[in-house]
Amino acid sequence: MIKDFFDHNDDFRFLKDYYNLSNSAKRYGVERMEIKHSNLLAWILNPSNTGSLGTKPIKDLLKLIQHNTIENNTFKTLDLNKAILTDVNIKRESYNIDLLITLKIDGIDYAIIIENKVYSSIHGDQLRNYKTIIAEEQTYSHFTQVCAFLYTDYQDKDYISGQLEQATNEGYTPISYQEVYEQILIPIAKYSTNNEQIFIVADYIHCLASHTTDIGNEMMIITNRDKECLTNLFKEEQMLTFIDKIRDSKDSNEYIEFYNENKPLFLMIFTKYRAMALQNNETSLIVKLDSIIYGKRYIMNKTSFRGIGELIKNMITTLAEKGYTYDDLDNRLNHLYSDPLIVPVKDIQNVNHPRWFTSNKKIVDIEGITYYILSAWNSWDYEELKNKINELDMGITLE
Repeated sequence: MIKDFFDHNDDFRFLKDYYNLSNSAKRYGVERMEIKHSNLLAWILNPSNTGSLGTKPIKDLLKLIQHNTIENNTFKTLDLNKAILTDVNIKRESYNIDLLITLKIDGIDYAIIIENKVYSSIHGDQLRNYKTIIAEEQTYSHFTQVCAFLYTDYQDKDYISGQLEQATNEGYTPISYQEVYEQILIPIAKYSTNNEQIFIVADYIHCLASHTTDIGNEMMIITNRDKECLTNLFKEEQMLTFIDKIRDSKDSNEYIEFYNENKPLFLMIFTKYRAMALQNNETSLIVKLDSIIYGKRYIMNKTSFRGIGELIKNMITTLAEKGYTYDDLDNRLNHLYSDPLIVPVKDIQNVNHPRWFTSNKKIVDIEGITYYILSAWNSWDYEELKNKINELDMGITLE
């Protein structure tokens, strides 16, 4: 029985226990809240909490930003290994900036501006405004600015590349939560002598590692132990057979039943390994995992571009008939996909809304939005949904 395999597989049992273990973010329901992540990072980086490590966490953060920056400026040329950091001050939500770190590097004043995004989008001119505010504020006008954009890198490629391009154009250096884990959190956990800091960092790493949603399309980091266990697990023939069975089976069986009993866990495992498989170009396995994580795919011709508005309007209408309110739909859509192309549900009623048809985004981004909407409503009867969409006869065909 497939249950016996998983019950006796050490790697699966570790992942199950680790992901299901409670942490402070889960207990208080703040996993997706940027402000809470920023609060924790501010505490972790604060030299008064680092014991014998002193300013090392801050220095590691600066090294990460310096390594990733493409600008050839004074900060890029600093020898941070030898630099002396003094007068470190970390502020939260000062001028609406997620993290504002002021300090002296070898006696020179610096202002480190960090914008933190946890599955959310850049809003308007906020990045440019933060730089302007600091430059015009008398206290900081003479400070050298260093700006960073902290993001979760395991997201839709087209979506996140657009966000990173926007941030870079505004002079912000992208740094990912994965990099923060590898280059800041791990050294603290390994070398800190402050037990309180060790406990809090371990809890925070667990928070980042076990982050997901009930539809399995989010993750924040892959830990070293994740990689080890997942690599071992996906070498097992029983695991690959399990994937094939739950992907291809139409009728209930032991594989489907076990998957449904542990669905959130498997979605997290599949999502993480998918990211690893992407790096290793395991195309065949990625396709299989996608069909499980995101559900049935659809085929769309580019000539049906304008038809997407009509498709979404019909879907919204049908959902409204099922008792969903516009607020319900709006919240659900924005939770699923925070790309700027997602407009208020009320505007989607107008299929000629300009944000759908005059965007300079690639066609695949529009497809992606529809894909996420389609895959989200898993409570629908699939045959009913498929028939309704295929009847529209506009080049979009559900398989």
